[in-house]
Amino acid sequence: MLRIEYKGIEDLGHNPASEWQSGNIFCEHDWLAAVAEMELGEVGIWQALWHDEPVAVAPALWRRTTFGRMAFLPPLTPYWGLALKPGIDSNTAVRIMNELVKRCVGWRISFPPDQTLPTFSFPSRLAIHTTQIIQPQPKEQLWHDLTPSCRQKIHSAQNEELTLHYGEPEELALLMAETFRRRKVYFPLDRVTLARTLTTLVDCGLCHIKGIRRKGGSSLSMRMVARDKQRKIGYDIAAGSAEGLRGGAGNLLLWEEIEEETALGHALDLVGTGVSGVAEFKRSFGGIEKSYMVLEMFRDRVSEMRYRLGRRLGMLK
Repeated sequence: MLRIEYKGIEDLGHNPASEWQSGNIFCEHDWLAAVAEMELGEVGIWQALWHDEPVAVAPALWRRTTFGRMAFLPPLTPYWGLALKPGIDSNTAVRIMNELVKRCVGWRISFPPDQTLPTFSFPSRLAIHTTQIIQPQPKEQLWHDLTPSCRQKIHSAQNEELTLHYGEPEELALLMAETFRRRKVYFPLDRVTLARTLTTLVDCGLCHIKGIRRKGGSSLSMRMVARDKQRKIGYDIAAGSAEGLRGGAGNLLLWEEIEEETALGHALDLVGTGVSGVAEFKRSFGGIEKSYMVLEMFRDRVSEMRYRLGRRLGMLK
């Protein structure tokens, strides 16, 4: 017997997917509580239970729109949208997705890299994205995997008077806002809300922030790493000034992070290689480029048409 159950963050205790290989920290109560502070909509998780045993879980941000109730992946929750318990067959996966779609007009959700998706009967659209994964290896091999230009920038930055430091959420939020504006990339949060959210995540121990700067100056580059100890993956979100990128400060900071995470046996997920310039920077550190999928699903064709119209008119992001 398959049933679908929704839990708001106030009712969420233990993350049902924490022990799965496909499980992740982005279904943890503390993480979702931080996302809820953004006040962009209702935050919680859907879980599918087979004979009362959890077999799938998905974090969701719910928004009531003119076009109906829509479910989105919460901001700052990298692409691990739907976690399926290992061993779930494709027929059960289809049933789970069908049941989820019935609960709202539509979903926009992501799937882990390399996960094979079954064929769905409902209207859907699939987009393929990529991310860069740095696997634990000896330091000498990691250094060898860097492109020559990346190694040169690291050497150049090491010759300057730069200082590594643990950063403040407000400073990272400011640098992220500047970075998105410079690259003309849309981001759904204002700087104050982003800073408040980052502060909550740091305070509850789910992530740490590091920066690099000249003595007495502001940060040239900063990184936030959310460490999933169960799966041994660090999720990396970063921002940097134009000066920091030109001078190699961003390269040095990421290299230091790679050294630290891989020494702990963690892979480092650089979360997305879809923006020109950013993609080239991340690929210069070697690693493996993997595909992940973003799936838009709709209850029916009418729901899909209304959603497309809302996106075109700028009413849905």
